[in-house]
Amino acid sequence: MRGIARLRQLLRRKWAGYAPISALDRAQFDQDMLRPVPQQQYVMFFTPRSGSSRVADLLSRTKRMGRVTESFNPNFMPNMTRAMNAASLEDYCLMLERRMQKGRVAGFQITQPQLHVVFGNESRFLARYGHCPTIWLIRRDLVLQAVSLYKMVTTGVSHSPHLSADALHHAAAGLIYDAAAIRYWIDHLRHIERATEALIARLQETGAQAPLRLCYEDNAAAPAATCIRAIAAHIGVDLPQDLVFVSPHRKVGNDRNQQFAERFRNEHPALINQLERERATMLGKITPLPTPDAAPP
Repeated sequence: MRGIARLRQLLRRKWAGYAPISALDRAQFDQDMLRPVPQQQYVMFFTPRSGSSRVADLLSRTKRMGRVTESFNPNFMPNMTRAMNAASLEDYCLMLERRMQKGRVAGFQITQPQLHVVFGNESRFLARYGHCPTIWLIRRDLVLQAVSLYKMVTTGVSHSPHLSADALHHAAAGLIYDAAAIRYWIDHLRHIERATEALIARLQETGAQAPLRLCYEDNAAAPAATCIRAIAAHIGVDLPQDLVFVSPHRKVGNDRNQQFAERFRNEHPALINQLERERATMLGKITPLPTPDAAPP
């Protein structure tokens, strides 16, 4: 919990609040308010290093499922809120749905820490987005996910579209095994999982549609079209059968990630057994993706 509290504190430093109206183009804001609202919105909850950036890129490239980003990431919001001339959270939400839609559909990704920093509490978030279809993206291999997160924070390399293989290798060359850091990120990820599961349970109590539960490993193993078409079906969007799904995102992890994860498992068998017990029910709810033969062409 101390780690999550520290993360929220760091995020709040990135997000100091909205610019004063005098610094914004409110005439443009009023003009943008005349844009049509989307017919459908959706929310993707996720944990870091779960393949969320690739999924968002693929969704955006359909041009029918919105321009999907981490719209409420405090690291991005200073620039995004100014670009949308938003002077409040209400302004920002109104602009997001109008300016980030494609095909009359809008969607965004958000983590629990981001939600609490920007909205303050779940009730405020649910008051605006509780009616939206949801997707919940996680990773089966929590240890490997924690290694990936440790590597990202240590090296500063998060995504791969514009990096060569040599650049990726060089960035990770000096990475050393750090069991304490890996454990820290395991605890961080577990907090996000538990908090998101609690939020989903709260939504279910209101009669909301059950989330589409996806995982990194299934998405990586299946053709890109399989995951994106599953999301489209879940939110009620018809995609053309001849749509091509291609993304420049590729794996950043390498053999060292696997080696670190295996070493950590061998050194902490009791913790691994505990994690397997705690996560069994959640993992059992992951929505199976259609097999290639069953998926639409």
